[in-house]
Amino acid sequence: MRLATLRHISFTSLFVILFALIGTVTAQEAPELGAVATLSDDEWTLSISHPEDWMTFNDEEALYLASTQAVLDASLERSGSVKRGATGVIVFAPGTAAALDLPEESSAADALAAFLEREGLRSPSAEVYDGDPAVSFNMFPVQADDEIDFGIQLITDASVDAFAFEREDTFIFVLLISTDDVFALSEAMWETLTLTSGEAVPESETASAAGDFVLPVDDDGRQLAFSATLPEGWESLWGEETGVLILASSSAALDVATGASGEYERGDSALIITLPPGLRALEINPFDSADLVFTAYAATLEIEAYPAFVEGFDVFTAQSYIAGESLPGGQANLYAFGFPAGVVTVMVQDVLGASNPDVNDVLHSLRYDLPQ
Repeated sequence: MRLATLRHISFTSLFVILFALIGTVTAQEAPELGAVATLSDDEWTLSISHPEDWMTFNDEEALYLASTQAVLDASLERSGSVKRGATGVIVFAPGTAAALDLPEESSAADALAAFLEREGLRSPSAEVYDGDPAVSFNMFPVQADDEIDFGIQLITDASVDAFAFEREDTFIFVLLISTDDVFALSEAMWETLTLTSGEAVPESETASAAGDFVLPVDDDGRQLAFSATLPEGWESLWGEETGVLILASSSAALDVATGASGEYERGDSALIITLPPGLRALEINPFDSADLVFTAYAATLEIEAYPAFVEGFDVFTAQSYIAGESLPGGQANLYAFGFPAGVVTVMVQDVLGASNPDVNDVLHSLRYDLPQ
């Protein structure tokens, strides 16, 4: 769907509207958004940041974010009541705009009006303000006779505002549920709203992985990406059910790392990487500190190890040499990288370990974050 450039109202006009209907913004401080939630379909991955103490839920229709369980329940049911100080956000699936079958020249306001009609909602003023984003304030249900039902508020004691954001030649629709002035919070969250395309790597697929390697990961409903820069000739094996990724310098080294053959040859290197989904399967919390995750992971291998902090990485990194019969090759250098999106453990199996220039470069290229 090719969409035309938005027909903007002036910035001054939109600001006056926002100021009058949402409240004074200058007194508010920018909120901390320490967590990320995602929603995906066959074509897109949508992500948005939110406060760390919020709760989230997603289904095929939408991503739900809420400051309390009561708001989350009300959001899911599209009814109920909430206490003051509560806020909720419903971000609808990326495919919602396509399902509306909008005309080619639709603006954000056109799209939002069509979305609200589908949802059976309308504001008392019936106004949709075109801009970036388009917005309509104070939603109420619409009766069968097309009149606003003022007797049945969408969420009791809360205002529900609707937004349409243009992203990647489509529109993303959002309902904001609030009992207070949340302008600063919502603006900060809207700044993080992103839409990216990309296809996931099939489960347990072995592939040549030289150069920029990117693995999409479904991390407990969050769509993230693990990435690395690899030397020529390296191969990868991803087990989606186990949450374990193996990067190896050759197919022979990959066979040893997976247990298909017994011994590494001189010059072989392998990284056995357990991503947060794999750590959860081992009943390890990937949001603990890197040293705690390191110790817990080593314990699952029946190895007692005492990690030390390693300098030179962009994130907190714990590391120690380990040895034991449970390890392919019998020995490894174990790392735990404290990425903000979750700790990742890496077993490096190489005679030289991180002293191998290739392995050292790979270790410093590792990232676990939102897809780019």
